[in-house]
Amino acid sequence: NDTIYAIARSTGKTVWHTHVGTPVPRSALHGCGDIFPLGITGTPVYDQSNGLIYAVAETTGYHHVLFGLDVRTGGVAVKRDIDVSSTANQPAWNQQRPALAIDGGRVYAAFGGLAGDCGTYIGGVVGVALNGTGSLLSWHTPTSREGAVWGTSGPVAGPNGTLWISSGNGAAGPGDPFDGSDSVTSLR
Repeated sequence: NDTIYAIARSTGKTVWHTHVGTPVPRSALHGCGDIFPLGITGTPVYDQSNGLIYAVAETTGYHHVLFGLDVRTGGVAVKRDIDVSSTANQPAWNQQRPALAIDGGRVYAAFGGLAGDCGTYIGGVVGVALNGTGSLLSWHTPTSREGAVWGTSGPVAGPNGTLWISSGNGAAGPGDPFDGSDSVTSLR
């Protein structure tokens, strides 16, 4: 429901909750997907150095928005649209399921398609500065279609600013040349 909750570890009671948008309703998903309504589906990540918890909400109109919330109050400190559109990659067909990752002063979100792999999408990773400003960094699987980045753990930070991601279900079939999908890829 595009709502983020803080739960007290000692009591299990809700400390705060912040509603960040209106999720995409089932009727707008063209018969695709398996999560209704489609809101926050990736695991958030916490940055202890700045006290913000980051989550990506899919909101009505097919926008993927990164939010950074103050872990003490739930106040929104960062709000940034992170869609990277192209003819081959439309936000309406993207889903941000993997966990978010933080590395080198950026938060990273990975994308695949809706369940059923319908529509026009190419999997990828988007990085944005922890304060939400500046240019987006983006990488897309070098395939002509699909190539979802689905690993539920999300991008994995390695040494020297390396991110490791896994992708699957690209355009290449048996006997076709390798198209960069169905692999583990190192990004720097």
